[in-house]
Amino acid sequence: MFCTNCGTRIESNQQFCTQCGARVSSNALNNNSNNTNFINQPAQTSLNVVWIMTAQKKLSLLNIITCYVILYNDRLVLAHLSPELQKAENAKKSAEIKASGIGFFKGSAEMMRYWANYQDKYRTMPIPSILAEDPMNAEIPYNMISELLFRAYTAGDEDDPDRGGVMHISLSNGNVVKLKHTISHSNSIKATLESLLGFRVKYKK
Repeated sequence: MFCTNCGTRIESNQQFCTQCGARVSSNALNNNSNNTNFINQPAQTSLNVVWIMTAQKKLSLLNIITCYVILYNDRLVLAHLSPELQKAENAKKSAEIKASGIGFFKGSAEMMRYWANYQDKYRTMPIPSILAEDPMNAEIPYNMISELLFRAYTAGDEDDPDRGGVMHISLSNGNVVKLKHTISHSNSIKATLESLLGFRVKYKK
């Protein structure tokens, strides 16, 4: 279980956090004891989506899946596009296209548009619904993030191959979420991340 003030791991018999000194409430003990995920579940506060980032997450040597990073004012949510979910979404959209009666080429274009804008659905989807989509999906409050490294994608040349963009989310409990992306440098992205996480952001062009 974790301190609700700073996110430091604490033992079940502790009355105070050894990192920040905050008192461990009985409610926190009950909530944390029922949570098996390494990320604690905070109370619902602001639910305004600030930015959605598309990234790739490496699960194993040959298993890389799309992961959407949904940033709110006080937390971020990781939404994974697993093969099972992708298959189900394809089937659902294909059925809609077939029912509409449009031709093959228009149907193919509609499917491409659907996937190009797929992440937009998370702008209005409640967080509990996002978490229920896939067992890997997770909610991370910003007070559990000790550092967020964002390195922008840079295209190279024949002598200097592409340098992939990365986002590493280091948590106060020692876990690190490692993601790759193809997002080029943007002052607005840098400003957005810094406005949410302040000095904990390590931004590299």
